[in-house]
Amino acid sequence: MDTNTALPVTRKYQLHPGMPGERLILLRGRFGLSMEDLAKLANVSIHTVRRVEHGELVHERSLMALAHALGVPLSYLYKPID
Repeated sequence: MDTNTALPVTRKYQLHPGMPGERLILLRGRFGLSMEDLAKLANVSIHTVRRVEHGELVHERSLMALAHALGVPLSYLYKPID
């Protein structure tokens, strides 16, 4: 087997109620912010915003910075969406 041949990687992200990413997407939309806008406001990388929205793990301090930038408590990002 040729070790130089990369295999395609497919990742699927599914958001579940109560995941911070789902709330973050809704809040960004409500405030008319792009991922880049929010990243700048929270002083985090756009990669971090993307990871949260895709349901990947990030440091809690990054989530806290995002919540603060949006004017909500961290716990709000974990509330289920009705």
